[in-house]
Amino acid sequence: MEASIYTKEEVMAKFAAGGQCAQCTLVPWADALGYDEDELMRMAAAFAGGMFRGDTCGAVVGALMALGLAYGDDPALTAEKTAAFHAAFLDRFGATECRTLLGFDFSKPGELEKARESGKMLTDCASFVRGASEILQELLADA
Repeated sequence: MEASIYTKEEVMAKFAAGGQCAQCTLVPWADALGYDEDELMRMAAAFAGGMFRGDTCGAVVGALMALGLAYGDDPALTAEKTAAFHAAFLDRFGATECRTLLGFDFSKPGELEKARESGKMLTDCASFVRGASEILQELLADA
């Protein structure tokens, strides 16, 4: 299975247009997975910024949604692919929680605004999306 994953610059452009991390990780797989892009955009909308609380990174969630759509009929394979994704993302970035990755806790008042002002949500999050997408591409190669 193959998709045209976004470059870091394309992710940044999507963010500037109102897109977010889970969407930018999941949506490039729409055709390959047999889903409508708008459908996947809506499905992933609630997962930005660690579900808007700094919890699990939206890029991680978007990738796991794609794995579920690809392998969800086989629980053992889904678990295997999920564990492989998690290990690879941790190896690459050191954490899977948004608040740890960015250094801002969105569950606290004013932290989201501080993160936006810092520019890290644009640049760092684009790197997380790109990294998650590259890992996902490897894991979906045999789907």
